[in-house]
Amino acid sequence: KNRFIVAPNVEEPHLQNQLGRGMNLVGYYMFHGGTQTPGLKEPGYPESYDFQAPVGEFGWIRPSYNYLKILHHFINDFGGLLVPMQQVEAGNPVRDVTNTKDLRYIVRTKDNSGFLFLNNTQVRIPMPDKNVAVSVKLKNEIISFPAISLKGQTNLVLPFNFKINDVLIKYASAQLMAKIEDRNTTMLFFIKPDNVDPVIAFDPASLVAASPGIISPVKLAPGSGLSVISKTGKHVTIVTLTRKEAEQSWRTSINGKEVLIVTNANVLNNGKKLQLRQIGSNIFKLRIYPGDAAGLESVKVTGGVKGMFRDYVASVPAYRLTIPFTFNAGKATINLPVSLPGYISDVFFKVSYRGSAATVSKDGEVLTDHLFNGIPWMLGIKNYLNTSMVQIDVKKWKDGITGVDSALMQRVQSGSPAIEKIEKLPEYK
Repeated sequence: KNRFIVAPNVEEPHLQNQLGRGMNLVGYYMFHGGTQTPGLKEPGYPESYDFQAPVGEFGWIRPSYNYLKILHHFINDFGGLLVPMQQVEAGNPVRDVTNTKDLRYIVRTKDNSGFLFLNNTQVRIPMPDKNVAVSVKLKNEIISFPAISLKGQTNLVLPFNFKINDVLIKYASAQLMAKIEDRNTTMLFFIKPDNVDPVIAFDPASLVAASPGIISPVKLAPGSGLSVISKTGKHVTIVTLTRKEAEQSWRTSINGKEVLIVTNANVLNNGKKLQLRQIGSNIFKLRIYPGDAAGLESVKVTGGVKGMFRDYVASVPAYRLTIPFTFNAGKATINLPVSLPGYISDVFFKVSYRGSAATVSKDGEVLTDHLFNGIPWMLGIKNYLNTSMVQIDVKKWKDGITGVDSALMQRVQSGSPAIEKIEKLPEYK
């Protein structure tokens, strides 16, 4: 009966906190929602098992998916370094969750290299911005990170004594996210933190050449590439992304070649084809690094190469939504098509309603349900094509439900079950 809401912005720092404290096996109770088999709850009755998962029951991608993706990239590309590292607590660790003044931080390290985890997020407690400067005391040296302004409700993972392609990075005040190895060059992708002008410091003894005029530490500006060469002749190129670009990034492979894609769309790859899906727009834009990896014959190149990326755009026909529906009070009827066009992955019905729960049924048989918590129900219809018609029914409020905002609860309790609004959102592919 507890209709809790998990704020998307706390899921990423929660995972980061676990990584910093030594967790090496990332797991989730539900990462993709679904519907339980009828009968597990009660005879003949299926139960929505969504739990606000990053990927919703009908494939709706929630913001938490993109937040967590940043750490998933990091784990996939640098987990081999992280796993054997031991955690080292701060000298004054924060134990009181209501302590909003002091910084929460921890280090994982092995052989004088490692990662500094900074966390300025607390569930249900707003955290103020903090001006921080952290030093890590190692066996033979002290690594002093430059002072930064860490915004409230944000978190960072910063590397120190990080060796890549024989180039030694002493520290960076941008978050390390991913890497791509392309022949003799390793591309490192960093994220610029909000309110921070990040820098990166190299050990000059590890370099033989660098970009003209480089003086360590070097400022990292989004969109520009910084290239250095190790004394062994290996290349490292640093690309800094904005936080928004990082959330829109996808690590995958095309034609057997590792790539990083930045796009508003969601990316699926079955090993043979790359598929993009997005809500509301039939025009797809994407940037790919390295640009020569794509080989996208059917996709028009626009703008050519920008920096280290190549820009592409593709489009599919605009879809005229002709799926009729009616609703009145606490009931709605949707007349479903037999099929959807090939360029439409799904159509989501965004159902805003008041009541304790809602169900979708056909000829009186319940197909799935949704528990009210104040967030609209994102109901995908592709699972129910060929059923001609389904009905949505809103249930009356039940005493004992908790977790719903008190003002919202009073408004729901004071009226009859009702559907307030239904919007149709096509998902193009």
